[in-house]
Amino acid sequence: MLRGGHNGSLPAPVKTSPSLVRRDRRTAGWLLLAGVAVVLMGLAEETTVLGRTSVWWHLLPVTVGLAAVTVQRRFPLTVLGIAVLTAALDLAWGWSLASVLVLWEVLYTGALAWPWAWVERLRRAVVGLSVAALVVSGIVRLDLRDAANIGLLAFAVLVTPVWWAVDVRRQADLAELAARNAEHDRQTAVREERARMARDLHDAVAGDLASIALQAEGGLRHAAAGTPERNALNAIRASGVRAVGELTRMITLLRRDGDQAADDLTTAPGLDLVGDLVRHAERSGLAVQAQVDPPPELPVAVDHAAYRIVQEALTNAARHGAGEAQLRVSGDDDAVGVEVRSRGRRTTVVPGSGLGLLTMRERAEGLGGEFESGWEGTGSGDQDWWSVRARIPVQA
Repeated sequence: MLRGGHNGSLPAPVKTSPSLVRRDRRTAGWLLLAGVAVVLMGLAEETTVLGRTSVWWHLLPVTVGLAAVTVQRRFPLTVLGIAVLTAALDLAWGWSLASVLVLWEVLYTGALAWPWAWVERLRRAVVGLSVAALVVSGIVRLDLRDAANIGLLAFAVLVTPVWWAVDVRRQADLAELAARNAEHDRQTAVREERARMARDLHDAVAGDLASIALQAEGGLRHAAAGTPERNALNAIRASGVRAVGELTRMITLLRRDGDQAADDLTTAPGLDLVGDLVRHAERSGLAVQAQVDPPPELPVAVDHAAYRIVQEALTNAARHGAGEAQLRVSGDDDAVGVEVRSRGRRTTVVPGSGLGLLTMRERAEGLGGEFESGWEGTGSGDQDWWSVRARIPVQA
C-alpha cells in the first residue's frame, strides 16, 4: 500500500516505482483524450464570466492539471493545489467534465497515498466544501432545488473520489491484516508440529539408539581383540553414538524458532567432513574409492545438502550393495556435483522404504538442482552398478 510520511506529518513525496510513474503518465494521457472527447461531444459550456468563448479553451486548464498529475507522487500538496485552481479556472470558462476527471484523479490518489491523519483532514475538507456549496448556493439563489443540485454535484465531485479511495485502502488494510493473521496461525501450527516431532523423536527414538550404543559397549568388554565380533560391535557403537548426536542436534533444531534454526544451519556439517562419512562406511564393511574435490566456499545450504546426499547414498550402498562403492564429489564456479556408485546387490536383501531416494531428490531439487538414480545395466547381475547423481547450483 502506498503511504507517505508519518501520521502527523505533511504528505511527503511517496516512495514510488517506475511502474507507478508509468501508470500516472498513462492516466494523464487517457484523461487528455477524454478531455478532447468531452469537447467534441459538447459536454463543455461556452458561456463564461466574460461571455461566450470557444469550448476548446477548456483544454488549457485541463492540460495544465494533467501535466501536474504526472508528478503527483513527488509533490502531492502542490499538485492538489494546481488541480483545484485549474478546476476553478475551467469553471470560470463555463464548465467541462474533463476538469472534474482531473480533480477526481488527484483526490483519489492523494487519499490512497497520503498518511491517514492527512486523509482524515482531506475528507473533512471536501465534506465541508460540499456543505458550504449547498449553503452558499441556497443563500445566493434562494431556490432550494438549485441549492440541492449544486450540493449534490459538489458532493459527487469532491467527496466521492476520497470516499472511494478510503474504502479501497481499508479493504487493503483488512486483507493485509488477514494475511498477517493467517501467517501467524501458520507459524504457530508449524511450531507446535515441530515441538511434537521433537518430543516423539526424543521419547521413541533417542532412547533406543542410546540403548543400542550402550549394549554394544557392554558387548565389547567380552569380545576378544581383533575378532570380527569386536569389529562389528565397534561399528555398532560408533554408529549408535553418531546417530544419537545427530538426533540430539535435530531435536534441538526442531525446538528452535525460524531465525534460531537458520543460525544453527551455519554449524551444520558440510563436505569438509566427507572423510568421516567414508571412514564410517568402511567400518560398516563398505570398500569406498573416494575422489573429493568440491568447490571452495560453498553456500551453507548447498554444502549441507551435498553432505547429506553423500551420507544417504553411502548408507544405501552399505545396506543394499555388494560391498564396493565409488564416491566422486566435484564442482566448479556454477555447481557442485555428487556421484555415488555401488556394485551389485547384497545376497540378503535389506528392505527399504524408498524415503532415502526421495529425501536426496528433495534436497537437490529444493535448491534448484538435479537428481537421478538407477541401474547402469539390467540390475540383475553382481557386476552391474547402481548410481546416484546430484548436481546443485552454487547460487541456489
